[in-house]
Amino acid sequence: MERRQLKRIIIIILVILNGFLSLYLIRRRVAERAAAYRAEQNLLELFAADGVSISPDIIPRGDPPSVVRLSLDGETQDRAAAFFLGADAEPAQQGGVRVYASGGGSARFHADGSFAATGLSLQGDPEEICREFCRNWSYAPPDAIDDGEAVMTAKYGNVSVFNCGVCLLFDGDTLSEAFGTLLPRTGTPGDAPKLDAMGALAIFQAKRRESRAVSAEIRRVSLRYSLQSSDDDGLTLVPAWRVETDTADYYVNCVTGALMFS
Repeated sequence: MERRQLKRIIIIILVILNGFLSLYLIRRRVAERAAAYRAEQNLLELFAADGVSISPDIIPRGDPPSVVRLSLDGETQDRAAAFFLGADAEPAQQGGVRVYASGGGSARFHADGSFAATGLSLQGDPEEICREFCRNWSYAPPDAIDDGEAVMTAKYGNVSVFNCGVCLLFDGDTLSEAFGTLLPRTGTPGDAPKLDAMGALAIFQAKRRESRAVSAEIRRVSLRYSLQSSDDDGLTLVPAWRVETDTADYYVNCVTGALMFS
């Protein structure tokens, strides 16, 4: 057999094998989509049987983001202290607490990210002070400043951190107090959990039945981060699915599957 003919035969065999492989992958993908569709319909039927309304259009597709490990360094705390107290604020270590003082004001930063700044005298337009804080650290500006209180929720990337925020208290045009949790802007990505929105809804449905929580409608499903601290003073952002109902908001931890509510 000539070499040219042998090459042709090999090419034909490879084309046939690639065709079978492509057909197999297509059939597998179709079967997976069909199984996912059936699972979605079964879950929707379970909600409907319990009198809970949910539209398939509100269920996101795709996997959650990676776990993020954070480290709150002294530089971040220095910058925050300078924002509240001025550039001349000097740090002092008191056990596991980093303390700053300037004039009549002071700020205390803990290893778990929490802080409190009191006796402040930073003057200016409250809305502009909030915007400036959000430009320096990744927080969403407050929707409103009610009775001198501005609450800002932390964000990492484009994802909100539901249990991490900062509250600024104003006396007229003077910032008098601040407290909350200071979130570093950068971290190290870790493992990527695979719990999708459908899996989170299945966990929510099972837990809802166990606790007999009353809800008539699921209005939205979206991604959030949950801030967790550890014994080694580390901070971790864990993705969680937020399930918004007509009665309360629930969060499903994408790593552990634990259900939390706000």
